[in-house]
Amino acid sequence: MTAQSVSLPKDLLATAEWQKRIDDLAVSLDIPGAQVGVLMLHSDNAEDAEIRVVNTGVASRDHGAPVNDRTHFHYGSISKVWTTTLLMQLIDEGKITLDTTVAEVLPKLRTDVDGATEQITVRHLLTHTSGIEGDFFRFTGEDEGALNAYLDTIPEAQSITEAGGPHSYCNSGFSIAGAIAVELRGELWDDLIISQIAAPLGVTDLFSKTADAGLYQTAAGHNPQPDGSPAVATKTWQLPRALGPAGLLAGTADTMLRFAASHLRDGVALTGEHVLSPESALAMRSEQHSFDQVSTTMTGWGLGWALADWGTPVLTHSGGTIGQNANLTVFPELGFAICILTNSAVGSTFVAQLEEIIAKEIGLTRPVPRDEELADQGALRDLIGNWSSPWMCLEITEDESGVVRAAMSDAWSAKPGVTAPSFPLRAAGQNRFVYERSGRTAEISRVNHQGREFIWTGRLLERSPEPFKPAGVVGSAANASN
Repeated sequence: MTAQSVSLPKDLLATAEWQKRIDDLAVSLDIPGAQVGVLMLHSDNAEDAEIRVVNTGVASRDHGAPVNDRTHFHYGSISKVWTTTLLMQLIDEGKITLDTTVAEVLPKLRTDVDGATEQITVRHLLTHTSGIEGDFFRFTGEDEGALNAYLDTIPEAQSITEAGGPHSYCNSGFSIAGAIAVELRGELWDDLIISQIAAPLGVTDLFSKTADAGLYQTAAGHNPQPDGSPAVATKTWQLPRALGPAGLLAGTADTMLRFAASHLRDGVALTGEHVLSPESALAMRSEQHSFDQVSTTMTGWGLGWALADWGTPVLTHSGGTIGQNANLTVFPELGFAICILTNSAVGSTFVAQLEEIIAKEIGLTRPVPRDEELADQGALRDLIGNWSSPWMCLEITEDESGVVRAAMSDAWSAKPGVTAPSFPLRAAGQNRFVYERSGRTAEISRVNHQGREFIWTGRLLERSPEPFKPAGVVGSAANASN
């Protein structure tokens, strides 16, 4: 951790005014419940660390129990940073390197491309550049063999690019990364998270198995209603178990902030226990893949972490699951972190607005997509058509008044006979385009790779002449988000 240049305002998340501010924002955005927390390391002395958490709303609108400090929310894809930490521990021990191939550890694993696992490295998995179909969701049971059974289905996935191609967010790759840790440690991923990370952090408010949910106070996910009425609780707790390394951790804001502290302290937990070497902690936050051609809000990708600049370097990761949305943002040069957990599928707007407010309090600016003055609006019409992956679709159309519009859908949200809402699209400069959705500005970019046309939304969506036919979730979890 380098020297601080900001101090934690005395009233931040510590007064009745802040409680009301958060309560009011949650109500205005139809967020049933949330935890909002900050961490400040006042010095290199762990005893000087300060964690503040504010709770708001209810854990479920079905039973009305209020959110408290022990309420567990889905971390969602922030789990990927925990899985990355497991892999970096193996690198610290010399068991693998970032250039170790999947085939060297999991020789039986295959994809739909012959020899691909001999090219895909640990680095590719942790930077979303493996080329594997990212949203290959398969229900393979909830028992201890779920992850291995999932690996057996990977050849059914449709590779997006070759290994080392453009960044395309990949849940599947993190299930494989988790399997590497399992193979080399001889323990389940769920148990490794506890023994290798939670134990040295000194935390117990953390779990991953759906079967364990009843042992904790948990927040139920909530989905918005098409008619605009208040969001209702989902009937499914979690995603399929095989996706554990990609997104199944559940815990509290306090636990997440203690995890963040170990990264701010270059691998040393607030307990004094070592979670990572300083070299691995630094490697995780060092740019591995640049976003300078596709984004003005993120600078690139490290190992596990997305990278940004708020006037100071930022590490961040979001997580969206069945009716829940979370975000962790870490400021390594300031010794500061923000964690926001919500039980709302549209919690990202709540997250964005609160982060903007908190950033302003400490003299920083949360970046938003940038519009360039001379952006060529004529480039919009070149985008008209369907852009899709097996899981997602971006449909770009021109309405009767000549306005180009964008509509995003995925296999969970797509319903027969129901048209996804569309939003006016505008050119923002170079190969970037933006549209307003749910009170936020979304940024997409056009990417050409080896003669193929894609739109990058975080994931690569390829131009397609066919209407969207979502692959869905195979198995009894197919309707998990309904």
